[in-house]
Amino acid sequence: MHCEQLIAAFDDCFLETFNTRLVGGAEEPLYLPSTKTLPARIFFRSDYVSSALHEISHWCIAGEKRRDQEDYGYWYETDTRDEANEQLVSLDGAAAQITHQLATPIANLQLLFEELLEEQPNNIIVKQMQTPLEQCREQLNSFRALSEQIRVNNAKDQITITQLQTAINDTFVLQYPGQHIKWSTPSINAILLSDAMLLPAILNLLQNAAIANQKQGKTELELSWELNQQDQCIDLLIRDFGDGFTSSQLAELGGQVMPSEQGMGLAVLLSNVTFERLNGSLTLFNHKEGGAVAKVQLAIINSEQAAQ
Repeated sequence: MHCEQLIAAFDDCFLETFNTRLVGGAEEPLYLPSTKTLPARIFFRSDYVSSALHEISHWCIAGEKRRDQEDYGYWYETDTRDEANEQLVSLDGAAAQITHQLATPIANLQLLFEELLEEQPNNIIVKQMQTPLEQCREQLNSFRALSEQIRVNNAKDQITITQLQTAINDTFVLQYPGQHIKWSTPSINAILLSDAMLLPAILNLLQNAAIANQKQGKTELELSWELNQQDQCIDLLIRDFGDGFTSSQLAELGGQVMPSEQGMGLAVLLSNVTFERLNGSLTLFNHKEGGAVAKVQLAIINSEQAAQ
C-alpha cells in the first residue's frame, strides 16, 4: 500500500464524519486540532506508511477530549520544578511513552485478528486471540488514563478496603482465570487514599506474581491486610510461590526496584510512583517459606464508621 492510498482511504472514512485529515511529508509527527477554517490534521513523517499507521492509531485511542488539544495534550516541563512535580512529569512521560510504543502493534494485531476471524470464524485458535488483545487494550487505556489524570488535575479520591478487595478479586479473575487469590486475613474497616490508577498499579503486581506462579506450575496467590496503627497505614501483602529473588538481585534492588529481565521493570516502576503519590510505598522481599512478596503500604484517611 502506498501512502497516497492510505490518505485517500482515511479521508473518505473520516473527513466528513470526524472533520479530520491525514497529511504526509512532515519532518516530525504532529496532531493539530480543527479550527474554524481547517479540519483537524494528523501529520506523519515523509511518505512512510508505517508512520501514518502509527499516528492513526494514536488518533483512534486518543478520545474526544484529547483530540481538541495539539498533540493530544502532551506537554513538556522546564527544569525549574520541585521534586513532587518532577515525579509527576516523569510518570506522565513514561505513561505516554508506553502508549506511543504499544499503540501501533496492538492496532496492527487487532486488524490481523479481525481479518482472520472473518476468514476462519470457527477456528478456535483465532478466537482465543480475542482475550489477550482485549487485555492489551485495557492496559493501554490504563496508561492513558494515568497520563490524563496527572495532566488534568491529579485528582485524588477515596476507597474502602472492602471495595478495593472486591475490585481486585473481580478484575484478577478475568485476566487470570487459571490463578486463584486466597485472602489469609479478613478485610479491615478503613478508608484509603486512592485515585484512578490505584487498582491498575496493584494489578501490575498481581500480574507479575501470577507469571512467577505459572513458571512453577502454581495456581494460588496469597494476599493479606495488615493494620499499622502507628503510621496510620494499611499494608497489602501479595505473595507468589515462584522462585523469588536471588541474593544478588535483592542486593541490587534494595527492596525497591524490580528487575526488568523478569518482565517487571517499567510497569512496577509506574506502580511504585502511584503508591508514592498516594503517600504510600512499595517494598519487595523473599518470603521465608519461598516465593516473593510485594508489600504495598497505603495511607488511611479514616475509619469507615467515622466517615458515615
